Amino acid sequence: MIIELIEEIEFNKGPWYHITVDGIYIIGTGNKQGAEQLYKDILADPSLIEKKKNVLKSEEIPVPLPY
Repeated sequence: MIIELIEEIEFNKGPWYHITVDGIYIIGTGNKQGAEQLYKDILADPSLIEKKKNVLKSEEIPVPLPY
């Protein structure tokens, strides 16, 4: 896993900082300190960027089949 903190500077725009993991964009911000803290947090606990899925409700509804 490669975690990168990248600064992008474009003409007539402020700097933009973003974090990538294995080349995939994770999150970005215009705040350098905030980006650095996110980078440190992800380095300390890479599970922070894992997708989590919670099924909050589920119900099966019987549907009659057509003849």
